[in-house]
Amino acid sequence: MSKRDKPRRLGPVEVLVVVLVWLLLLVVIRLASQRFRSDAFHMECAKNLSVISKAMLMYANDYDGEFPRSGGRNSTWAPSIPNWRAPNRSIAYGLPSDGRGGRGSISSCFFLLVKYAEVLPKSFVCPGDAELMKKF
Repeated sequence: MSKRDKPRRLGPVEVLVVVLVWLLLLVVIRLASQRFRSDAFHMECAKNLSVISKAMLMYANDYDGEFPRSGGRNSTWAPSIPNWRAPNRSIAYGLPSDGRGGRGSISSCFFLLVKYAEVLPKSFVCPGDAELMKKF
């Protein structure tokens, strides 16, 4: 038998090079997939913002140019609604009898879009916010 007929084994250096090349490929593939996922999240957020803005414009067109605002006409912002379990709107927002004033929150304004324009609640959260998405 000649030396040519004998199968050649890989030496330790060749094995190390092959392992390093495979590891490098795995890292590159993982980084590329994360970039793709990030781009998809950005596109989804842009779509959600578009839906919200169109719903706000629809609302404003139907309510004489007024954007969604909870409470009364001159309501002030509060971190939460004073009595959100109240049986009616006047009690919930703390509105006086003339309908002016009261206290509303940003969340309650967005709820008007959910109620009026049928915007899904999950549209208000970007998919990249993993902690918030677990709640939906």
